[in-house]
Amino acid sequence: MSIVAAYVVVHPSLRDPKAARSGAPERAGLGSSLEEVGSFGAFREVARRIGAHAPETVIAISPRAPRFRDCFHLATGEAALVDEAPSRAFAGAVRNDEALVASVAACARKHAAPICGSGMGDARLDSATAFLLPFFAEALGGARVVRVGVSDLPSAAHLALGRCIAEAARDLDRKCVLVAIGSLDGEIGVAASGDARGAARLEGTVLARGVAALLDAGDLEGLLSVDPAYAEAAGACALRPLQVMAGALEGAPFTHELLGREAPTGAMRLAAAFEVRGAQGDGAVSSPVDAQAAARKAVRQAIREEGADPYAALAKASVEGLARTGGPIDRPAHLPSELMDERAGVFVSLRARAGLRGRAGTFEPVTGCVADEIMRNAASAATDGALSAPVSPCELEGLSYVVDVLRPAMPVGSVSELDPARWGVAVSKGRRRGVALPGLEGVGTAREQIELAKRSAGIDLADDDVELERFETVRHTASGILDG
Repeated sequence: MSIVAAYVVVHPSLRDPKAARSGAPERAGLGSSLEEVGSFGAFREVARRIGAHAPETVIAISPRAPRFRDCFHLATGEAALVDEAPSRAFAGAVRNDEALVASVAACARKHAAPICGSGMGDARLDSATAFLLPFFAEALGGARVVRVGVSDLPSAAHLALGRCIAEAARDLDRKCVLVAIGSLDGEIGVAASGDARGAARLEGTVLARGVAALLDAGDLEGLLSVDPAYAEAAGACALRPLQVMAGALEGAPFTHELLGREAPTGAMRLAAAFEVRGAQGDGAVSSPVDAQAAARKAVRQAIREEGADPYAALAKASVEGLARTGGPIDRPAHLPSELMDERAGVFVSLRARAGLRGRAGTFEPVTGCVADEIMRNAASAATDGALSAPVSPCELEGLSYVVDVLRPAMPVGSVSELDPARWGVAVSKGRRRGVALPGLEGVGTAREQIELAKRSAGIDLADDDVELERFETVRHTASGILDG
């Protein structure tokens, strides 16, 4: 065995601005709370996958470990003590893998990646590792943790260190998972002027998007082309750990997946997964091919379940297949005749616990049958129609699905003929047409419904020279049909 998976955990800044101004020492967890970390579904998915692999050793690459200009720090202490409150889940100690550390050090000294000889900094975990490890505590089980720092050496040295980590794991036949930790939100020094801070934040945003795109594409080699000085100026401390990870995965067959990305307060949270395949992997986590087969099986089972609504089940399978495999699923065989023989406009709505997650639809059919209309619009609702980033695999468990099949529309002469609880409305102006479904939350009057439809089509809200149509829908949910 060797490295069976690598994960990227990009967290918001953990530095307290007040502490920075006063010169007080940095403490873990001040930039965000453990509960906030847990609320990000992609981090939960990383924890789940680590648990599925059941590694013997987890290798944590952190930019907040002791850092030196001309060498790399490897923690050598058998018991790395923890005193930060969020880390008490470890009962005071994290076990090290001394044999792996010694093997990495022996290799690194031969390959332009010198290791610092002291045990400096081993008494306490660095802030990023101390903050995140408790979140993964249950997944880690009895695994040992090797903590690795970065340096001011060139990118090639970080790549060489990653190669040595993989070589050491192979030599010891050690089943390992690597986690690259860092932030991309630009921790700008308080001494910088307002203009300098603004410029650095802009650079950080551009860099963060570029790094996310490289991870999404699985282009680890592209990480080596990022100028470290530029990354440092932008306050992005995740680059060096990612370069070490690139070296550790070099030459290994792996799948790549951006598990999730969000920036709710301007600070990015991101998670990515790289699962090693073939003989070098352990098969503990499904590949995209496995996921597509699972999606097809899930829709067959859902449609065959007694009482399950096939319309909502098909929308669910379409979104899950797209999120897990990156592409559309094939239309399932043996669908009910009404899905195959009829044509109609269809709207698909995705709802999360916090509210509407995405919606997309067609007022008139654009495909050959209702089944294809559902699959097309479900995929659009999860991507183009999503209210933030496209739906990610870690969100699927919390989604519910509503499918509205539109009945033929009828023209109306005045607002008095509308009822937003019963009828949907289509508002047309020239080639523009906006649609509002019936029974929408927060829409209590016909005027409000018309304004919503106008906004969706970019029609001037003050323009009353428009054509109005009303329509009914048949609303399908997981529990059955609701006539609109």
